[in-house]
Amino acid sequence: MSHRKFTILPLFGALCLSACSAQQCDPTTANLFSGIGCSVGNGYQQRNQQLQTARDAWHERAQATANESAALNQSVAETQKSVAQTRTELQAMNSRIGGYRKRLAKASSSKSSAYLAAQKSLANLEQIKNQAAANPTAEQLARVKDAEQETQDAVDLVATR
Repeated sequence: MSHRKFTILPLFGALCLSACSAQQCDPTTANLFSGIGCSVGNGYQQRNQQLQTARDAWHERAQATANESAALNQSVAETQKSVAQTRTELQAMNSRIGGYRKRLAKASSSKSSAYLAAQKSLANLEQIKNQAAANPTAEQLARVKDAEQETQDAVDLVATR
């Protein structure tokens, strides 16, 4: 009978080790044989290493997402600042357009060609300014500034006559 014990014991050990290699060592699904096999065969240590690697990868992705979010927030803040500056410039331009109208009205009540050209330039400026207000881009703002300079020149020409 003692000879039988020694034959069964190695078979039992081999069975335990094979149970560990046949599955992942997850303590929540382990039974007696797989638990012993995973303990003896370092399966739990391997499982723990896999979980730590997955956790580290998750932390890296979370950090990358946080960095991306911070960059997007900064971009949004810069865009909002730019839009606010553009709106301020457009409000100042509205004031200047009012001044051009007053100067033009004082300068000449006649319908000379220079007076008509100044009125047309002023109407063009207002149209371009309204387009820029609807879509405030750097290109639109440059068009508005060019049209404003043209209007100012036309009004100055009428005012000096």
